[in-house]
Order: sequence, then structure tokens, then C-alpha cells
Amino acid sequence: MFTCPASISWQMCSSNACRQFPGRLNEGREFSLLTRTGRPLQLSPCQGLSAGKRESQAELESSEKFTKELISQTEVKSAALTFNISLNLETLGPFFRARAFDLHSKEVIGVAQGCVKIWTCGRILHLDSIRLSSLSIKVKRPLFGIAFLLGALVVCHGYDMGCVKAELLAIKDTDTYHSKLVRYYLRMGFRSVYEVTGETLEDIPHMLVWGGVGTRMDANIEELLLKWSSALKKVLQSQKASM
Repeated sequence: MFTCPASISWQMCSSNACRQFPGRLNEGREFSLLTRTGRPLQLSPCQGLSAGKRESQAELESSEKFTKELISQTEVKSAALTFNISLNLETLGPFFRARAFDLHSKEVIGVAQGCVKIWTCGRILHLDSIRLSSLSIKVKRPLFGIAFLLGALVVCHGYDMGCVKAELLAIKDTDTYHSKLVRYYLRMGFRSVYEVTGETLEDIPHMLVWGGVGTRMDANIEELLLKWSSALKKVLQSQKASM
């Protein structure tokens, strides 16, 4: 993929031009390539480089602006401190474990774990489980709960690792609890993709991976983080205003 037209050393007479760049040099002496946005870009010998440079610069500025809108792991941890919660993320190869501690008692009140796996569509953030201890009910409840803060931390980790998608299973222990869990994840930005019932052969791979039945749910990492960032940044802004 061509991302930096400004760095081209253009040689119209060189027979290597067609082999060197991922585009096409036609009889009209125009070089055609695809930008990162997927739009074809036509470059002519006289003005192609400047046009490509403007395109590249615009995409760079757009990317930087988007990145600034996303919350970081440090900001998630700062937001958690507002509710007397300390967050910690540990990694071992592709595996990760995020833990939430009561800031005063130092007791573990929640754990989220999973891994980053490489698939045909790219890297995927596999959310294996989020568990809360009985001590969590004594903590001042933050926006969307402790599970949200743990989820935000691991999603930030997934984004930093280059993941394009997050996946989980809304486990089905009871019908009532399962329906509440699905609604919660839908509100968080996930979408239902498959019902694992354990009644068909197609369910076997899912059950081997997730260890149970329920609703398989996915989310785009960038969209998910952008949605959550808005809520958490409001917490940080109110925190700064109260200082």
C-alpha cells in the first residue's frame, strides 16, 4: 500500500517504474495508485507529486486528530482513581490480565483476561472473561461499573497492539441473566453475530474456544474505543474542574 507519495523519486524514462510502485503507468503518462482511504489517485509527471503530498498530509492530519479523540490506558487509569479504583494491566506474550483494586484496602475487586490473536482479518482482541468479586459491591460505583473500566483498559491495550476487532461470548447461565448481559454489551457498542446453543455441529468450535453457550458478540476496536472515550473524557474533565 502506498502511503507517502512525496517520497517518490520519479523517473518517467525508467523501465523500473511499473515494477517499483504499486500502481500503473499508462500511455497518457499518468501514475494511478490507491490511497489508504481506498480512493484512486491520479498523478501526472508535473503535478502528481504535489497532489500526492497534499493527499498524504490530509490523511496524516485526519489520523492524528482521530487518535487525539481516543482515550489512552493512562487516562483510563486516571478516571478509575476518581472512584477510588486502581487498575493494573499485565501481559505475557499475547495473553493479558487486567485487575481492579480497591484503592484503600488494596483488595482485588475485578479481573478481566484474554489474549490478542492473529486471524485472517488481522489481529483480534479476544475477551475471555470479566469477573467481579463480592467486594466490588462496596466500592463507589463508577460510570457503567467496574467492568466498564476493566473493559476500557483492555480495549486500549488491544488498540495499541493493532487489533481491528474485539470478540466475546455473553455466557448463558440463566435466561434472565443472559438477556441482561446481551443488552449491556449492546449498549457498550458490541453487536450479536452468532447464537451458540450447543445443538449443532457448527457450535462445537465455539464451545471449545469459549467453554459454554451464549451469544457471540463482536465490535470494531476503533468505534468501540471512540464511543467509550467520550464518556471517560467527561469523567476526567469533571475531575480537573473539581481540583
